[in-house]
Amino acid sequence: MQRSFKELREKKRYTSTDIAKELKVSRAAIYFWDQGTTRPRLNKITQLAALLEVSTEELIKAFDETLSRNKAEENEARDAHKL
Repeated sequence: MQRSFKELREKKRYTSTDIAKELKVSRAAIYFWDQGTTRPRLNKITQLAALLEVSTEELIKAFDETLSRNKAEENEARDAHKL
């Protein structure tokens, strides 16, 4: 089963503040990554993968899966309003 960035982060017991400090980004950025609203740039993905002890491929898949799931939910909600 594919895990989200948030699940990977929490498995290693990192808070959003921990990650933000380590990567020198805002906590808001981490929130958006957790929610699947956005994903980090490649240089941050490389740093995150090392920090979370996962491959960059696994991390990118986690972000892409969350983004796709959110897009599908948005489309379903929009379609439901059309009915």
